[in-house]
Amino acid sequence: MVYRIEQVRSLRAKVAAVAEAADSIVYYVIEVEHGTSAWSIAKRYSDFHELWSALHAHFAAPPDDDCHAEVATDVVDLDFPKKKMFRSHDLALSRLDALRSYLKLLIIALQDDLCDDDTTCDAATRLRTFLGVDALTDDASMDTLPFEPTKAHFYRAASSCASRTDWSP
Repeated sequence: MVYRIEQVRSLRAKVAAVAEAADSIVYYVIEVEHGTSAWSIAKRYSDFHELWSALHAHFAAPPDDDCHAEVATDVVDLDFPKKKMFRSHDLALSRLDALRSYLKLLIIALQDDLCDDDTTCDAATRLRTFLGVDALTDDASMDTLPFEPTKAHFYRAASSCASRTDWSP
């Protein structure tokens, strides 16, 4: 009898905070763990929307790769926070909660394809790229924040109330 042993590295990510940079651009800070590596990456709302659009189009079309059909409906049906004309602190915090839920459900739906290095599922590859997994070398760490953390205002949702802190990733 022959056994094949594979090492599967877990992938965890969460939208941990929202930050307003000195130029008033709002970023959502994602904390990512993959195997023994951990890093923070900042994304704008438009980056999340671009990912959502690509995944929605991918799963709405007939499958042409090895992506699992059973997750297609789950991914297509995930709610995405709406675009609003006016920006505010409260809007940024409500989007933080919505984007956190969206990313969590997306990772759950695609978990099997995310954990291995197989690139046959385009949706998993897009999410891995979005999270910076494929850009990371083994056992390295990186922080890809497009702003100076000491000059940004960080906000994070704390239970049912929001608070402003000087938190740094």
